[in-house]
Amino acid sequence: MRVNNNKNILLFTTTLMNGGAEVFLSNLKPVLELLGFNVYVMVNNSFDQSTYSSEYYSLHEKNFNFLKPLRLKKFLKEHEIDLIIDNRARLNLFKTTVYECVFGSTKKIKIIHSYHIHSYLFKNKTINKLLFTHYSKIVCVSKAIENLVKKNTGLLNTIHIPNFTPITESDETININFPYILFYGRFDNVSKDLLFLLDSYKNSSLPSSGIRLILMGDGKDKLTIKEYIKKSNIADSVAIYPFKSPPFSIVSHALFTVLTSNYEGFPMAIIESLSLSVPVVSSNFTGVDELLQHKVNGLIVDKDVKEYSKALNDMAFDKELYYSCKNNCKTSISHLSLNTITKRWSELIHAII
Repeated sequence: MRVNNNKNILLFTTTLMNGGAEVFLSNLKPVLELLGFNVYVMVNNSFDQSTYSSEYYSLHEKNFNFLKPLRLKKFLKEHEIDLIIDNRARLNLFKTTVYECVFGSTKKIKIIHSYHIHSYLFKNKTINKLLFTHYSKIVCVSKAIENLVKKNTGLLNTIHIPNFTPITESDETININFPYILFYGRFDNVSKDLLFLLDSYKNSSLPSSGIRLILMGDGKDKLTIKEYIKKSNIADSVAIYPFKSPPFSIVSHALFTVLTSNYEGFPMAIIESLSLSVPVVSSNFTGVDELLQHKVNGLIVDKDVKEYSKALNDMAFDKELYYSCKNNCKTSISHLSLNTITKRWSELIHAII
């Protein structure tokens, strides 16, 4: 049922694990509610519903998952959904087609979070045009992603809206009594290349100087990473922590954060770090220069262990460089303020529904 005649929006996502796409969704929901929309979240997989508000729903039902499309169709009708914001990664062609039939004539926006665009779209241009041309908009979280989508898929109904700076202030204290640098996110070696990070850290001067590396998160490669730490004889210098949500207290106490990704979208880890005046040492993936400026608010380094190790040393021990970057962090992302990005979402959605 409609509430106060407001429009109803469904945020459709795969999981509520703490990846960048999920952080994006949890940040977007209250923004849309502030704009006056009724916002529901539909999750394709299961989750602990006791930890979420009543606006969160799951399509998962043990032994009856083949009925997910029918359950979604019923939900769209009962809640009179005006707009679907699809936050999911791509399914196979058959499943994608089934869900497109379920969506029917409901207005739709698709979100592309990664430069690895074929995680969200198909490689075949004809299929993309058949399935996604009728979307009201395809929102890309970086300019680089939007350019790639246009070039490789032929889709022109795109727009670039970056992630916004979340409210990251935290008065919470943490019980960590040693200096550390921090990676936080999914433990996925294909995209995040954490084995490269471990090699670079081992070859830097940080372990011998008592500056530890904390890896905070979870994912499919956690066991591989644990074994590699042991094999590399750096177990005394590397700690693995479960993901903390929100992560702001542990981020704010880091000397700096690190990314060694092969590809990204518009990483919330960088935005959050900079908003807390914590510099970032990052690999040179496509689009990183939309957030980081080399030697201004962090360091951008090519994927070479020797070079990345040197960058870790430079940020840790060159105090002039470190404090210069630290002082520039917040102002460098002022264009990503909540008000600015909220206005862009408001303009987009009001033009659609």
